[in-house]
Amino acid sequence: MDDRLRRLLPSVPPGLINRAGSAYLAGPALADAVERARRLTGRGDAVGIAYWHGDGDTAVVVAAEIRAAIEALSGLDARTAVAVKAPGLDFDGGLLRDIARAAASTGVALTFDAHSPADADGTLQAAASAREVGATVGVALPARWRRSTEDARWAMAQGLGIRLIKGQWADVGDRLSVTPESVLRRSYLALVDEVAGGSSRISVATHDGTLLDAAVTRLRAAGTSCDVELLVGFPHRRCLAVARQHRVDVRWYVAYGHPSLAYPLPSVLCRPRLARSLIQGVALGRLNQLLRMRDLAGGPERSA
Repeated sequence: MDDRLRRLLPSVPPGLINRAGSAYLAGPALADAVERARRLTGRGDAVGIAYWHGDGDTAVVVAAEIRAAIEALSGLDARTAVAVKAPGLDFDGGLLRDIARAAASTGVALTFDAHSPADADGTLQAAASAREVGATVGVALPARWRRSTEDARWAMAQGLGIRLIKGQWADVGDRLSVTPESVLRRSYLALVDEVAGGSSRISVATHDGTLLDAAVTRLRAAGTSCDVELLVGFPHRRCLAVARQHRVDVRWYVAYGHPSLAYPLPSVLCRPRLARSLIQGVALGRLNQLLRMRDLAGGPERSA
């Protein structure tokens, strides 16, 4: 991180970050996410719901939110999924098995989000355990990690779905916490080539329209089933156009709970595309706050 960035980080008010983070949330409660999910599935898109837990949440609280999300999505759409953040559950085997059994009985899929490299082995083991219980399971694999090539081969052998992401966390041994965009794109497409032609369903999760086009083109050419996954709150017009062009399904990642940036702040400030999203997130987060205040005061309902 250069000196200018070091000086800038302490000057960013926490309230501003929370406001920007709220732009990526359907709202603070599960009901907010379910309402958004109903609107999105009503127009033909697929949905995954994620609970973004707060620092004070225990593993039991996080597990209860995940089980409630599974129950709420049951019967909504055959393609629905609930994201699982295994570190938030303290990798508790009992809690994970309860969640997997609930998912298996309702037909709601589970997608295990990626976290730091230190959490990777535990997260993949949790995903495999959930699959053994009978749940439909997918895992997120960060293209910036060198281990993801082997992890992709393992996931395909296990019959897991794969969500391809650029990744928030730096790889083990990386000198820089921020990977250049050109390097991320090359790593992402190398991982696409690794999974192309396999039997796992692939979700291409990126808001980089150029990269999305290249990735879907390669997967379709290899005959690999895939969809496009987008995070609510991020700019998406270009990506929706790519999805329409390739005639692939769109899946929305709908988060609720506690505000959080979708990427670490140093990465956002060093990558112009993400910095623009941060600025837009601050404005949209404030708009969302005003709309919620209006709704609480008995104002007109928001349109879809």
